[in-house]
Amino acid sequence: MSISYGPKWNIISSYNATVPISDPLLKISISSGGGDLGGTWDHTISSRGTELYYGNIIRSYVASTYRINTSTGAFTNISSTRLDVYGSPTDAASMNTFITNITIGDLLVISTWDEPNNNKNYFSQNLIDNFGCTLIGNSWEGRSQYLLVAVKGKKAPIYERYGARYQQSISATLWLN
Repeated sequence: MSISYGPKWNIISSYNATVPISDPLLKISISSGGGDLGGTWDHTISSRGTELYYGNIIRSYVASTYRINTSTGAFTNISSTRLDVYGSPTDAASMNTFITNITIGDLLVISTWDEPNNNKNYFSQNLIDNFGCTLIGNSWEGRSQYLLVAVKGKKAPIYERYGARYQQSISATLWLN
């Protein structure tokens, strides 16, 4: 079942779901496993049928940013990173820098796998202040999972979901008509 989220966004709670229109303006498929139960942990973005980014997640975070070209209507990948913030305070600080450097109005996509909680205090306030995130500031269990799709400068994320330890993987497919 799809959910209309705002004037253009649609969401299905399934990884890489078939969308009811061909070649949507933007299609985001994200999935996060908690580590204990396995599952998928992927991050795939396409615009009008062209893949912009695909990445399996290492332990912790994959983040990518996108910008729409208003004259062509196509999105481009601005930047992507894979950071193990669990094992490295340096990677956590790098995540904060990555988030800080996103231009207002650009889209941020984050997916995690296995241990997104450790050292997230380095960047959680940045996500709250600049993307309207509500779940990132909460206390998380080890081996939990987190997904985020948000626009810098907006008061609320387009999609934000947290899954506790021992929960099956969480996933979503979002698209813009």
